[in-house]
Amino acid sequence: MKNFIKYLFLVFLGVIGAFIIAEVLMQIIKPPMLFDKAKHCNHDTSIFEKSAASSDFFKYLYVDIYDNYFELKNNTYVINRVNTLLPDSKRNEKFSKIKKTDNIRIFIAGESVAEQFPNEILRQTLKQENPETEFEIINAGTGAYESYRIKRVIKEILKHQPDYIVIMIGNNDGLYEPLEINYFPYKYKIFRTSYVLNRLSNWFVKRRYLNDEESLSLFFQKNILSIVKSAKNKSKLIFVTLPRNSFFVNTSFEYNFPEINYNPENDERYDARRNFLKSLPQKYSWVYVADYNFMLKHKISNCLGYDIFRDNVHYWPNMYWLISRLISEQISKKTSEIDTEYILSLMNKNDLKNQEKIIKNIINDDNVFESANHFKYYYICGKLYNNDKKEFKYFIEKALNNNKKFVICAGCHFLILSGKERQALLYLNVFLRKNPENYKGYLLKALAYYKLGDRQSSKKYFNIAKKLNPKNDFDLEYLDKFYKEKTGH
Repeated sequence: MKNFIKYLFLVFLGVIGAFIIAEVLMQIIKPPMLFDKAKHCNHDTSIFEKSAASSDFFKYLYVDIYDNYFELKNNTYVINRVNTLLPDSKRNEKFSKIKKTDNIRIFIAGESVAEQFPNEILRQTLKQENPETEFEIINAGTGAYESYRIKRVIKEILKHQPDYIVIMIGNNDGLYEPLEINYFPYKYKIFRTSYVLNRLSNWFVKRRYLNDEESLSLFFQKNILSIVKSAKNKSKLIFVTLPRNSFFVNTSFEYNFPEINYNPENDERYDARRNFLKSLPQKYSWVYVADYNFMLKHKISNCLGYDIFRDNVHYWPNMYWLISRLISEQISKKTSEIDTEYILSLMNKNDLKNQEKIIKNIINDDNVFESANHFKYYYICGKLYNNDKKEFKYFIEKALNNNKKFVICAGCHFLILSGKERQALLYLNVFLRKNPENYKGYLLKALAYYKLGDRQSSKKYFNIAKKLNPKNDFDLEYLDKFYKEKTGH
């Protein structure tokens, strides 16, 4: 027995010794840390290993969430987290360790919609109803976060004497897999600094996926309830119900492009989240809801289009006046009259100088082609075309020269739906000479010829697209059915 124990002890020492030797060698060689190979936004996360910027974004999303969100410097707290997509978004955000007794301290938390909330708009709105009160607004919104990450931020906010926490949440859940985010490899510092443990954890720790809708809903609700219960006797919570752009886009645009067809399941998912948030005040006296989604849906009877959005999700600054009024109602307990005319006035004066500046930056930014989707490019092309056709032409030709497929397809799609089919065909001919295997280009040509009334050419290009992508079921019959339903003949 003694020999057996001695043998086990020697084996244990051997394993420890091998671990130390391997760790020392790897610390000298410094190979890259392994990332979790689970899917993230439908991409294998190995893509994050390809550049320093991507690696920083991975760290921001998966590693930094376990570090302190706020850092104390000379009796002042500053945000110790940088969104690499918006590196300057939190440079000036700070608050005193000692809260003034006569101040109302309000934190804004949530995803990128919260991160871009102008503090001064909320402060001015609150002062209109409460001129004698001083409001301290601290924006702790954090882009690309969902309920699990936001829960961790709010847990820390509760240590800093908030009177209210405004929470803008519900759009990002389901974008990231796995939703049971990071336990061993990133949660504990030893797994982030030890090469050996980093590799062992990535090889042996299995991620839990939550792919079906029921699991996603339960995960979201679990995190929200955790936030609510943690705030009891510490802070009042105001949840803002966020709209998704699927309520406000031009439906003919959705129906006319096969990979972004209207998805009623998406609406059901977001409606379920909003309804869950709206049920909370009935059970928890410290929880309130500012129903922004309801206000937009029911005060505007026609389609808003992209006028409330700076891109396909984020709002122009003027729309934050509406959100601020809804928040102010919950704090002051005064109901203000918000009618259709008020919302339309915000849409009509959507800070045109700011719009033009953003669009100018977009068309001159070489990185824009790497960071958006068909919806966003469609929106940009529409704004450019309506504002300055020369800038639109420059933007599309720049995309053609750089062979940026999303931009070209979105721009041609906009032209087709705007009755400029022949102009779109000129661009598509150039595009398809460079990309003869791109089935979307042929689909757009088919759509252009269909709208020109040339069924023979339309059928020809549909058939080419079908050969390139047999899964595509978009054809003349689909369009005939759609336009029959739309026009009645």
